[in-house]
Amino acid sequence: MARFQTVDLSPYRFSVRQVDFLRAEVPSAPSPFALIRYSVNGVEQREALRLDLHKRSFLDQPAVGGGIGFREAAPMIADALREAFPSR
Repeated sequence: MARFQTVDLSPYRFSVRQVDFLRAEVPSAPSPFALIRYSVNGVEQREALRLDLHKRSFLDQPAVGGGIGFREAAPMIADALREAFPSR
């Protein structure tokens, strides 16, 4: 069973239009991936977006806004997670 460490993204204020990035779930075992939880218009979405920390991009296409702005947010989120987990 996979175990995750959670990083609160709210202090970073990563937002794109009506989307707020809430938290990241990073596997405890070394992995280049993280799950990013987000809300749309204040409602947390059931699905998470997969973020490749090495490529600094999302692997998933979000259901809202056609992904506009998500590409710009991905590297900033990846950099914040690299600071939190330097060995990744």
